[in-house]
Amino acid sequence: MTESLTRRISIFLSLNEENVYNYFNQHDPAPLYKWQLGNEILDYITSSISSAKRSSLIQFKVICSRAADIKFADALMHAVKRHYMVKRAIKRSKVDRFKRRSFKILSVSLAIVVALQATYSYLFTNEILHETFHNGLEVLTWVILWKPIDKLIFNWNPFLKELSTMDKLITSEVIVIEKHKNKIPASELLSVTMHA
Repeated sequence: MTESLTRRISIFLSLNEENVYNYFNQHDPAPLYKWQLGNEILDYITSSISSAKRSSLIQFKVICSRAADIKFADALMHAVKRHYMVKRAIKRSKVDRFKRRSFKILSVSLAIVVALQATYSYLFTNEILHETFHNGLEVLTWVILWKPIDKLIFNWNPFLKELSTMDKLITSEVIVIEKHKNKIPASELLSVTMHA
């Protein structure tokens, strides 16, 4: 896919030893790597990916203040990816239930239509009644079958989009950026040492 068609969505997370616990549910008694994520980070991720398309690429950029804070990045990203793996499993079970239910409704509707058609052909021998009830039965057939067919054809897209977005979050690239505070560039450092 070309870069012009693919939209890259970056989710920025600033991380240091003091704020790492703000990303998690502080009431969770489990060890750090198993902690549940807090509502703030989930809301932030959800708002960041709200405009994601199926062709979008999602990546996390974790900005660490010191080299020692990089160890927290693994725990945080493990928690994020685990959270979306659980959400994806729940969504997949909902999709499976949706498919089973829709096909059951469609098969029951078809059985009713077939039973009505069979009963209709045996009951009405009078031609005028036959034509009247035939038209009414066609309308009833479309009314019975409309909702299951509509669900099966048109209601898939939201499920597929959510599953696709969760898959992208689980397999997304994680870029850890080490940002030093008060770091002097090499050219300025050279000029400082020369003037000293």
